[in-house]
Amino acid sequence: ALHHRDTPGILVDGAFGDKGGTGLQLVESVSPAGDNLKPYTRKIYTFITDPGAAAEPVSTSTDLSHVSNKMAETNSLITKTRLGDAAMTNANRAKLINYMRGGNPTDSACTDSSSATNCVVWRKAGTRDWGHADVVHSKPAVFTYDPSTSPLSQYVFYLSSDGLLHAVAGYPDDPNSGGGKEKWAFMVEEAMPLVTAMIADSPGTHIEVADGSPVVYFRDVNGNGKVDGSEKVYLFFGLRRGGRAYYAFDITNIDAPQFMWKITPTQVCVGTSCTATTAFGEMGDTWSAPSVGRIRAITNPAIFVGGGYDTNQDYASSFPPTADTRGRAMYVIDAVTATLVKAFQNGGSKMVSGGAISGMDYSIPSDVAALNTDLDGEGLIDRAYVGDSGGQVWRFDVNSPDPGEWTARIIATLSGTALASPFPDDTATFTRTPGLKRKFMYPPVVVKQQIEFTDSGGTAVKDRYDGVYIGTGDRENPNFGTSDDAMFMIKDYDIGLTASNTAPSTIGNMMNIYDLGISCSGSPETCSQTITNTDKELLKTKQGWYYPLKNGEKVTASPTVFQNVLRFATFSPNESLDSCLPAGRGALYVMGAQFGE
Repeated sequence: ALHHRDTPGILVDGAFGDKGGTGLQLVESVSPAGDNLKPYTRKIYTFITDPGAAAEPVSTSTDLSHVSNKMAETNSLITKTRLGDAAMTNANRAKLINYMRGGNPTDSACTDSSSATNCVVWRKAGTRDWGHADVVHSKPAVFTYDPSTSPLSQYVFYLSSDGLLHAVAGYPDDPNSGGGKEKWAFMVEEAMPLVTAMIADSPGTHIEVADGSPVVYFRDVNGNGKVDGSEKVYLFFGLRRGGRAYYAFDITNIDAPQFMWKITPTQVCVGTSCTATTAFGEMGDTWSAPSVGRIRAITNPAIFVGGGYDTNQDYASSFPPTADTRGRAMYVIDAVTATLVKAFQNGGSKMVSGGAISGMDYSIPSDVAALNTDLDGEGLIDRAYVGDSGGQVWRFDVNSPDPGEWTARIIATLSGTALASPFPDDTATFTRTPGLKRKFMYPPVVVKQQIEFTDSGGTAVKDRYDGVYIGTGDRENPNFGTSDDAMFMIKDYDIGLTASNTAPSTIGNMMNIYDLGISCSGSPETCSQTITNTDKELLKTKQGWYYPLKNGEKVTASPTVFQNVLRFATFSPNESLDSCLPAGRGALYVMGAQFGE
């Protein structure tokens, strides 16, 4: 791809991470005054909530541009202790701070002890100036404040692995809008003690301080498509591999972002006030991107998040891993006040049966599919689905205005049973590892389905249900070559606002789609399928279907369904597109959503 500001044929970014994009715009940005952006002129903020063992002062204003929130040498709250070594020199403190601003840690102006010396030299990527860290897992969020303005008032938000949330102008072509240029950045306080290790960049595990996907929420009350009046714009994000915290900002005014709250397992900070709590004690690494919407129980919008990832799942040789000890929950939180509305976790209330919640024994790193299933005019969320890392799929009914009446139900348990591969070229080469817990790392998509046919007795039949499409695969161990994963379509016959106390679907009462009129001669590309009324009648007796993947193949993203066509992506470590290339093949599957054809 050619960056829009590049001279044609000169700076083609292609596969290179140190060319083009927001990284190039950062080091080549021109301010309205005409001077190039430098490390010392960037607007980089932070917010300090943890006094630490030394009981040091914390941030005193929610305005991120306040002096107590600036990531700068002049901010006395950024102490040597917070940076990891109370005994470090003033020059080393300056080096660490300027490095986080994109400064070169080998340049004297970025490493002296005087805050009056401006750091003007960018750190390097090879021989090029490059002040931007890598973006590994963060999915950008794009928000348009006013589509009627020229240039367009649009911004893109994402996290880089060094712990910076970036806000960059999104409109590309107008020179006044600064497309791709950084408006401001925010550094999570969890990054401070890790800066020394980031500079050292030693061989080993990549340091990921914060690389979750931000989510922007805006309710257009007057329906005019732009932010005005009393309308608010909120931004939420977790740290993913970086740790156990969620942040929330008010970004209604892009020029004056405000800190709203921060949640950790041990405390909740709202504004500048922090309170110890055990309400979120089950929280794991915050992988789950918040699903935001309105519910009947509270006036403010609510966020739905999985309990998080337990690093216990990073097993190397234990199949299955030992029991998880955190992340075994699903939280519903007031998006404005950070108040816990409901924690679905073992021992809490309640299962559909009326008893305490049980079976939530595995961490839930996935996003939550929070849905308005009855399509009411208010757009209120009434049901949610999520899979866990032990192969279970959960349904939560949240329509009641009383959270005490909300219920949980396991609608499917999909681990333990081996899936026979239908492909001769697969089974001849690889042996599947038995007893694995299939992992749901991504949220399902849910589609209302109705299949009509005439049964063998001549009776017209309608099979109506909500189809829950969800795939398994351990993305954190992509090269594990004998995993046993699949794409599933689970029938949820409780299409109303409450679930019944029925047994979960299992592989034993679901149908392999290769029993639905499919014939294959070797690989998926050779398969053909014809669906008959007999197939439809057989499928009606089942609780859904599954498409078994080849040995080691894993689903690597949430599926989509559009016009009843199912699409999902996979990765297989056992295949290659070419004998000259290393092992590993990505694939996009496209099939019918009703029958998997």
